[in-house]
Amino acid sequence: GGTARGWMDSLGLSAIKLLKDRDLLVYYSTALLFSIPLSAYYFHTPQHLEELGVEKVGAAMTPAQGIETFAMLAMGWVVVRYRVKAILLVAIGAGVLRYAFYAVDSVNWLILGIALHGICWTFFFEAGKVFVHRRVEEGMRTQAQALLVFFTMGIAGLVGIPIVEWIRNVISPHYGWNGYWIVLTGINVVAMAIFAVGYRGLPSKDITYDR
Repeated sequence: GGTARGWMDSLGLSAIKLLKDRDLLVYYSTALLFSIPLSAYYFHTPQHLEELGVEKVGAAMTPAQGIETFAMLAMGWVVVRYRVKAILLVAIGAGVLRYAFYAVDSVNWLILGIALHGICWTFFFEAGKVFVHRRVEEGMRTQAQALLVFFTMGIAGLVGIPIVEWIRNVISPHYGWNGYWIVLTGINVVAMAIFAVGYRGLPSKDITYDR
């Protein structure tokens, strides 16, 4: 009925049919996988900083907000000059480096990784919204964006916390923070590989549609 249809639209589930488009399927799948280790950034970065002796954890995490603001301001300039695939690969690459730097297990490297979070988060999700907007016909754009939120904030948000907690409980007793962040780096590498190999982009005749 109408109520069921309304719920489907609000969650973006009526846009599932759009995933027949290979590039949309690849992006949504990558976004889901990429968002799972993201839970660790919010939950375990402060813990790691504290264990390294940082007293003002909030201050140590402000570089991400500063870089995120800069990235947001630069987004308009970036999306008209570079292909979506290039922007998203840079974003995922920043996510890979972020946790790889964390794995060094020192304050300075953690702060460098925190700064990269601003690029990783902003470029991946904001450029992704632009990509979805341009790739999907006008009548389905709202549902398509809602579906992206459902995948990244809904599903990944729900499963991300228990997954990263489980990984930490299994890995950290034996390999410490180093091993934990290396595993999460590996998940981001898989996400990057899926996107790099799976995303094709539109034919050259349609290039303005994809940019």
